Formats: sequence, C-alpha cells, structure tokens
Amino acid sequence: MSNFGAKLAELLERHKWSQAEFSRLTGLTEGMISKWINGQQTFVSESDLRNLCSHISSQPKEQAELLRAHLQDELGAPGTELITISIKGQISYLKESGSAYRAALPPKLQRAFDILEREAASDPDLRAVIFGLTNLVAPETREE
Repeated sequence: MSNFGAKLAELLERHKWSQAEFSRLTGLTEGMISKWINGQQTFVSESDLRNLCSHISSQPKEQAELLRAHLQDELGAPGTELITISIKGQISYLKESGSAYRAALPPKLQRAFDILEREAASDPDLRAVIFGLTNLVAPETREE
C-alpha cells in the first residue's frame, strides 16, 4: 500500500466513511478510491488531489496529512532519504537534511538541534537567542 493509500484509508476510517459514501461525496468512482487505497493506482491528478483534500476534511491539518502522503510517494529519486516533509499547524514544507559529511552528534544533542532548527524557522525570538549564543562562540556571526 502506498503512503497516500494508507493515509486515505486512515482518514476515511477516522470520519467513519465507507469508500462508497466517499465516492458519492467526491464524485470519484468507488473503484478509483479502492485502487488508491490498495496501491493498485499510484497516480493522482492535481484536480483529484484537490477534490479529495477538500472533501476529506475542513481541517487544514488533515488535508495536509493527505497531501504529505502523496508527496512522500512522489519522492522516488536518489537522495530522497535526505528530504523530510513535515506538517506544523497549517504549514507544510520540504526540508533538505544537512551535509552527509558533517560529524555525527550524540542522539539527544542531534534531536535538540533538529527541534531548534524546525522551531527557529517561525520564531523570531528563538532565532535571536540562537544568534546570541552563536555570537558567544563565533563573534563574527550576524543575524540575517
């Protein structure tokens, strides 16, 4: 089963919809919905994806979950293991991991840096604190 099919099945179950009910709601055939869920069909057109997302929920987070699953299936080229797709609130973004040649950090420290990196993207106060700490170690660092 594809990521998209698994997420679609999960969302249908969460909302207690059968494939037939969801088919009537979206105007898509029950057969197509079944093929996506079973992984027999992996292509989803942009118009079908918009239709599915708009009918699966009025909640942007649930819509983003379905979109993320679709994007995860689309990533098939070498190097995709370096890309993560995250949902925070209503924002979905692609993030490329750092250099493969960087020294490995202890797991707890790496997790702390990952959290700071993710949160600093949307928190100017956290960015200011990080730049302040960085200036203690490397005074030439300036906030951008």
